[in-house]
Amino acid sequence: MADLWRERWRVGEVCARGRVIEGTIRYGVACLDTLGALVVEPGALWPAGGSPGLRIASDGRVKSGLPLNVAHDPERVVAWVGHGLDLSGNSRELRVRAAVPATPTGEIALEGVRTGAHAGLSMEFVSRGEDRDPRTGLRFIWDAAVWGFGLVL
Repeated sequence: MADLWRERWRVGEVCARGRVIEGTIRYGVACLDTLGALVVEPGALWPAGGSPGLRIASDGRVKSGLPLNVAHDPERVVAWVGHGLDLSGNSRELRVRAAVPATPTGEIALEGVRTGAHAGLSMEFVSRGEDRDPRTGLRFIWDAAVWGFGLVL
């Protein structure tokens, strides 16, 4: 039940090169999530439980353990920060790169990306600060706690 208050935002596509899965989250691009249309502003993303100085977008430092999994399933973790998952970025984008281990879940993830069954990258987050355009309903997220990333359709 804890996942009900978290949003899931399909933010981009992923590709596989060898045993590496890569994807990019671009800031300032309107996308649909579980609660409607939104735009994530540069510098808005923090690891869950993070504190000032740990902004993912500015310097790439994140809390150890932030996962990449298959379809946001906590039982199918592919990699996590500190164990194969690297995040880097700048004011325009966040790059996600996972060195996939030779495990059953890793093989499922690679096969899913290669066949297109898992062609999308989704971010799981909780909005902690946002503005809404009253005319369009578009949400502008300027502070969000990131809980993880998922390989999705």
